[in-house]
Amino acid sequence: MRHLTGYVAGASELSFSNFALFAYSGAFCWAAVFITLGYYLGEQWNRVLETFDNTKILMFGLVAAAAIVWFAVVYLRRRKELI
Repeated sequence: MRHLTGYVAGASELSFSNFALFAYSGAFCWAAVFITLGYYLGEQWNRVLETFDNTKILMFGLVAAAAIVWFAVVYLRRRKELI
């Protein structure tokens, strides 16, 4: 997504100073987070990845359940409006 921001900013005629403020501050924060993670988790990174792999399945399940509930609520509201 970060690669597309320049095109969107240009198409919406955003001034360069506003674009630079947000783009460069965002890039700085992004780099700072990953450098900090690498510094503190460097040798334990494989353990962190295993933990994320285990929680990924749980997160996908929760997102799928939330999506099903949301679609069901929207469907029932539309059906109620038609009646």
